[in-house]
Amino acid sequence: MKILSMSFTNFLKGLKYIFTPLGILSLFLIIALSITIPQMIASVKTMVDGVAHTFEGTTANWEDVGGHFYALVLNQDWTHPGIVLSNFTDRDYLLTEFQKILGTAFPELPTKIDVVQVLILTCIEEILISFLVIIVLVVIGFIAAFVITNWQVRLDITQRKFWQFIVFMIVDTIIGLLVVYGSFKALESLGKWGLLVVIAILLALPTLSLLEGWIIHGTKRVKLRKVLNFKNVIFLIIGNVLIIGLGVLFTYLINLAGLPVVTIVIALSVFITTQAVTTANAESYVHYVANEKWIKDKIKEEKTAKTNS
Repeated sequence: MKILSMSFTNFLKGLKYIFTPLGILSLFLIIALSITIPQMIASVKTMVDGVAHTFEGTTANWEDVGGHFYALVLNQDWTHPGIVLSNFTDRDYLLTEFQKILGTAFPELPTKIDVVQVLILTCIEEILISFLVIIVLVVIGFIAAFVITNWQVRLDITQRKFWQFIVFMIVDTIIGLLVVYGSFKALESLGKWGLLVVIAILLALPTLSLLEGWIIHGTKRVKLRKVLNFKNVIFLIIGNVLIIGLGVLFTYLINLAGLPVVTIVIALSVFITTQAVTTANAESYVHYVANEKWIKDKIKEEKTAKTNS
């Protein structure tokens, strides 16, 4: 039962670190948008000016044309960011929408569509590159937030040394990749039995976490069976599931505000924080048991020494 109560204590302690991933993700998102949005606007303006030059003697009101492009962005279904991202990375979709907007500004466009299509496609390529830059920077921000938050949580909750954090982070990453690969292979090749295999793999993870915690903190200080037993595994699973459930509930409540981009950033921050806490719970418990036993043994030795003297 101690491991269950410690899980919630760790969750409350770990909540203060939610601002770490939130700040890092927001920073990388701001950097990404500050770089790409001016570039995308410049690309669209270059395209419009190029089309205007194609039709000699024709000028385009950038405010009017630009308003149509802004409307294209604003009229997207932002409650489903995945659909928006799919639209703005779909070359055919952008080509169709750009042709509609330019057709409104330049009635002569259909007569020279082949000529200006090069300008349109060039602009689209530059926009796609900008979106790729946004995705890459957000992924880098996510990785940085993930690593830094896990390091902070481990340092606070488990007292893990920095070299231990690096070594076991690599080990955990390898195990995680093997788990994902094994789960996909099991579902692919074993059919309905594959789900049972995946469940068994997931149930084995708490066992590995307790074993890892014992290797780091419990070796020569506490017997393995003291921390790695069926009761502790079950309570650890219950604690982690409840913590994840709280994280999902919090994200759902934020989503009710109707701000999809904000919700995504907060959801990623909640995921990183809860992941850091749930993966640290087993090690935190082992650290507690090992130190408690060490203190008791030390007191016993001192009492024995005094008695003998």
